[in-house]
Amino acid sequence: MRFFNYIHDTVCHKYEFINKNTGTNTQAIESLHNELKKEIKLRKAVVTDKR
Repeated sequence: MRFFNYIHDTVCHKYEFINKNTGTNTQAIESLHNELKKEIKLRKAVVTDKR
């Protein structure tokens, strides 16, 4: 991944939700994951209103 100029950081949710030293958080990737799940359900014609 370094070839693509990607830096992998971690956050331990047991202690914090934002890494105080680097500002790293998981909000962006979790938001993207939720949007992808919604889109996949729509494409598979799964009704999500009844859940």
